[in-house]
Amino acid sequence: PTSVLAASDEATNDSELTEQSSAQSMTTKASAEKEQIYWAIVNTGNSEEKLVISAAEYLLQDGESYEKQGNGGDAKGSFDVDYKFESPDDPVWHHWWYYITTADVLADGNGKKVAPTYTRYWFYEQKNLTSVNLSGLDMSNVIDAQGMFAECQSITNLDAVADWNVENVKYMGSMFSDCSGLTSLDISRWKVCNLDDGGGSALASMFYGCSNLTTLALPNFQGKISNTRYMF
Repeated sequence: PTSVLAASDEATNDSELTEQSSAQSMTTKASAEKEQIYWAIVNTGNSEEKLVISAAEYLLQDGESYEKQGNGGDAKGSFDVDYKFESPDDPVWHHWWYYITTADVLADGNGKKVAPTYTRYWFYEQKNLTSVNLSGLDMSNVIDAQGMFAECQSITNLDAVADWNVENVKYMGSMFSDCSGLTSLDISRWKVCNLDDGGGSALASMFYGCSNLTTLALPNFQGKISNTRYMF
C-alpha cells in the first residue's frame, strides 16, 4: 500500500524508542511460574523479516539472525500465556510492522502448540504481511480475538483458520477488519457459542473494510450479542 511505502524514517526512529519500554513492560508481565509464549523478529537474510510466535524459544536456521531492538538487544522475548495486549501497539513486534512480511506460529519440538488465552491485536496493522503459518496455534482457550488480523491488507489467504476451535471466544470484534486483500473466507465450521458484548466487542466491525471479499461463509453466531455495528 502507498501509505506503507511512504513511512518516514522519523516514524521508524520514534518506534525504536518505544521498543525498549514496550519490551520491558512485557518482561515485567512474564512470570517464571506461568507457561510462556515466545516471540522473535528474525531477519531471513533477504531484507525481509519474519515474526515468530512459538511454544519454545526459536532456534535460528542457517542464514537467519535476530533483529535488534533500540537498546541493541536481540528482538525476542516471552510473555505469559494469559497476557492480554490492551492496545494495538502493545505487542513489541508491532514496531516492525513495516518490515515483517511473514509470520509463523510454531509448536515446540514435542508438538505442543501455542495455546494463549488472548490473541487480541497479535497481527494488528501488519500491512506488509503476505503469509502467515498458523499450524502451531491452538485457539481452544482463547476468549478474546479482537483485532487479531485487523489491517493486514496484504494477506490474500486465511484458509488456515477454517477449522479453528473458537468455542470459548467471547470477543471477535474487528477480527478481520480492513483485510482488503482477502477475496474469500470460510469460517462456516466454527462453533461460535459464547459471544458476549458485555465486556468487549462480540462482532462489531468484524469484516469492516474487507473491500475485495466476494465469498464469505459464516457459522451460526450464538451468545449475548447486542452490537453488530459495521460488522460488514
